[in-house]
Amino acid sequence: MQIKDYATPLPHISLTDERGGRQSKSLSLHVHKPAIGTFAESFVPLEGCFHLDDWTSKLTKEVVALSTFSTMSREEEVVVLNSSLHNGDPEIAKFTLPFVGFNIDKTTWKIPSSFFGEACFTSHYWEWVEDILRRYKEVLTRAGIFEAVYASRYSYDHCENILRAFFKYWCPSTNTFHTPVGELSITLWDLYRLGGLSIDGSFFDEVVPSAQELLTRDKEEKPLLPESCSHLFSAYYHIWMNDQGVWMKDWIRFWFKGGAWYRAPPNRTNRRKTTSKPKMTYNPSRSLEPHDLANTKDFNVPFDTLDIPGSLRKKTYIAAIIACWICKFLLPSKKVDRIRPSVFKVAWLMATGKRFCLAIFVLASIYHELREIVHAPNLGECGVTFPIHYVYAWIGQYFDVYYENNQVNSHHVRMTRFSGEKMAIFYGRSEAKEIFKEVNPLMIPKLCWTENEEKVLTDDGSLSSRLTSYFISQCSCHLTLHKDNTFIIEKYNPCRFNR
Repeated sequence: MQIKDYATPLPHISLTDERGGRQSKSLSLHVHKPAIGTFAESFVPLEGCFHLDDWTSKLTKEVVALSTFSTMSREEEVVVLNSSLHNGDPEIAKFTLPFVGFNIDKTTWKIPSSFFGEACFTSHYWEWVEDILRRYKEVLTRAGIFEAVYASRYSYDHCENILRAFFKYWCPSTNTFHTPVGELSITLWDLYRLGGLSIDGSFFDEVVPSAQELLTRDKEEKPLLPESCSHLFSAYYHIWMNDQGVWMKDWIRFWFKGGAWYRAPPNRTNRRKTTSKPKMTYNPSRSLEPHDLANTKDFNVPFDTLDIPGSLRKKTYIAAIIACWICKFLLPSKKVDRIRPSVFKVAWLMATGKRFCLAIFVLASIYHELREIVHAPNLGECGVTFPIHYVYAWIGQYFDVYYENNQVNSHHVRMTRFSGEKMAIFYGRSEAKEIFKEVNPLMIPKLCWTENEEKVLTDDGSLSSRLTSYFISQCSCHLTLHKDNTFIIEKYNPCRFNR
């Protein structure tokens, strides 16, 4: 396969069969400038930049001793976290609620055919995930995605009326959820605890690289992006047939040669409403005992087809499923069940053990798409698609509207406890609204960091990844997502709800 850059009519790369011939096909993929790396445009710092030189400040505050039950207070010098959003802004103290809620009763209510991008059954995907979890746990753990990939091994369900009520009380102006006891929100720490998404790490830059970036070598004649990345484009080109792109099911069957162990659950649109815990969740049930599929003849078929050398097969195989996992579970797009070539570069980097700040761009996507839902004149036609299964897990964690799945391994990420078909408890429309009006304040700090004694943590570069992540999750800032030619920037205000 040949890869070439073209500048007109829009920057793109062209993939063609190097053997040529009358029947040779040509595939064009739009190229956008990366935000980071060697080929990124130079960054000019702006005045009033939101970068924090110091995370903390010392202020004199009125405090109450934690070690006693006394209500007596005294003035003390304390350390407070700085904010990149509103330091020195007196308006933030007002905690206004500047929004008109989602019209829960409007006649245009209809969940789109994409189900907002929720995780559901795809033939052979769960089997492929099990295979990768068994054989490459060390690589996935080093990249900080083992638990996040594990969570995609399940399906996640919802109660439609609970979703309606949730949208009604969500404020897109502040990215917070309004309850009688105050504001709540989905936080970076929630995504870390519920979904295993790392908060620290490199910026997630989802763009198709240029041919120059794919083929350039450094001073030591080492490629900037090793051949494993190019092989993902070769596989995409090999499977691609028309302008609809590459379907996820075709991508899975090209790479994964194992058998199908799991059958599809009943169609959700035709099933009956249930008011009791289901006997069958249709979740995968096999253990993750290691076995060696790599020695079977069928395993090598895709690598032989693409002439991939033996030294690159492991990383290419891992990168192929990571690309599928990103498109299906981590960050689904409006083209549901399609593979996006723009994820190939970050998928390859993860396959080498590189860590990315997944929680940040996932939360940016969630905030952005919730705004689209709240403002949508016709929900059924708005085409909103995002990883809403993380929202389901958040609702289940804080409001007990799911049957807890006792069949999953409790040592893994919490969101799997709310997985499975029909595990969402059914509520009528009026009942669902009451759920969010009767909030128990004692249930709110379920996922917060707790210690039995007072501790002082200093961000001196020696903190563990977990503590660093906690620091970041408590700071008001902006969340960013770069996807092709789209930049999403969302406000993150833990000062409004972490109290």
